Amino acid sequence: MSRTLILCLPLLLVACGTTSRTAIEPPGDLPQLRATERTTTVSLSGANSLAEMDAEMDAELDEGGWGDELWNAAVGFSVFDLYDADFRIAAMREEWDRTERVELTFHSREPVHGHVEALIGGYLFREERDWDQGAQSILVDAWGFGFDIGAMIYPFEGAETRNFSVGIAPYARFGMGFSDGDFKNIDVNFAGAPGTSSGELGELRFDFGLGVEARAVIGRTMYFGIGAGMNWWTTTDGSVGTTRDGGGFVVVQDDEFDFRGSDAFVRATVGFYW
Repeated sequence: MSRTLILCLPLLLVACGTTSRTAIEPPGDLPQLRATERTTTVSLSGANSLAEMDAEMDAELDEGGWGDELWNAAVGFSVFDLYDADFRIAAMREEWDRTERVELTFHSREPVHGHVEALIGGYLFREERDWDQGAQSILVDAWGFGFDIGAMIYPFEGAETRNFSVGIAPYARFGMGFSDGDFKNIDVNFAGAPGTSSGELGELRFDFGLGVEARAVIGRTMYFGIGAGMNWWTTTDGSVGTTRDGGGFVVVQDDEFDFRGSDAFVRATVGFYW
């Protein structure tokens, strides 16, 4: 029996060797190469599609007038001439003898849609006002800031590409300022008797205005404007004074008065885009 096993052993070794080689040898690589090739092709196709989509979106934005060159800002300088500029305090309503107002303006450069361009911006202002009549006087300096909202209306389309355009710009504005001033011997009434008061004006002030401006835009780099409007203002904290009767005797130590007024104005503006 042992001799039989010895004779069969080479056959078993040959059979095992054949089976091992068959198990170890991998299948053909062609299917794997084809799968990898297909994956690479799909990836490249997706990248090309995204690039084409980006190019189409950029072209649409440029055609719609939303190019980067429009998303800038403008800064300008305005000089005011005030008319019918009056004030009210205590028993008095008078017109200012002298008024001066200047502003530094700024607004974003919005895209033009057809005939309309939005105007969104703000301003910093500086003001001087005074009034005097004999022994009576009021002197006030004010400064502050505010914001504008309106629209530039062009008569013709294509203003965003023209070297020269004109339009009308209506707007509304709201501002807040701080006053530094005093009043002397203003007329007051207390218990039906005449008197005078002297003191300091209220510091915190609020403004509201409406206006319209004719504007010329040159080369989309600068603009000129001239317009008119109305402005209303009031101090929120009372002006405090010492009130005396006709004989000069103090009757109210800390008397409070409202201080408010309104102005019609004409303004000229020059500005630059960047």
